[in-house]
This record gives sequence, structure tokens and C-alpha cells, in this order.
Amino acid sequence: MKRNSTLFLFTFSLLGLIGCKSTEKTSSDSEKPMAQTVSYETDIKPIMMRSCSPCHFPEKGRKKHLDTYEAVSGSVSQIIKMVSLDPSDEHFMPYESKKQPLSEQEIELFKTWKAEGKGK
Repeated sequence: MKRNSTLFLFTFSLLGLIGCKSTEKTSSDSEKPMAQTVSYETDIKPIMMRSCSPCHFPEKGRKKHLDTYEAVSGSVSQIIKMVSLDPSDEHFMPYESKKQPLSEQEIELFKTWKAEGKGK
């Protein structure tokens, strides 16, 4: 009787292990999630409009215009540098905190956008 119960437990355990193994995904079975890209229109432009207008927008702006994809992508390194400064720094943007500063997440969006090759 003891031998039968031991054999039963062994068989049951082995089947359980086989069942677990068959449900595991291997690296070839699993699909890697698509990395979400940063979009100028969806992610970057709204931040620019909120935090950089009217100074850097044509209607009233007297500073370098940053109202197009081309302008922002050509200046993204400088933008990242200036929005990352300490707010007490005279070069910090938005200037004199007249607008809401960018959050860490928003600054990361700019860094990711640049890393994706969309900015210089």
C-alpha cells in the first residue's frame, strides 16, 4: 500500500511539473512589447504650447520661434538643458517661472524623443 501511494505521489508530482513546464513561455514564444514612441504632435507640441508660449511662438514671441517640428527638433538639446536647470538659474526655462515648469516625466519625453532620433 505504501509503495502504491508513493508511486501515485511521484506520478502526480511529475505530471504537475510537466504541466507547469508546458505553460511556460520561452523567449521565442513571447512577443516583446512594442516600445511606445514619442510623438511631436501628441506629446511634445502640447508641452511647448503650454510652457513656451507666447515668448517662443510667432504672434507675440520675440525669442527664437519654437512652434514647429523642425524648430523644436533642431533645438531639443538646448531645450532639455534649459528646462533641466535649477529654477534659480537665470537661464532656466520657462523664463522667470511665468509658465508652469516641465515635470520630470515631461523632460523624459523630450529625452526619449531625442534618443529616438527625432531631435538634434
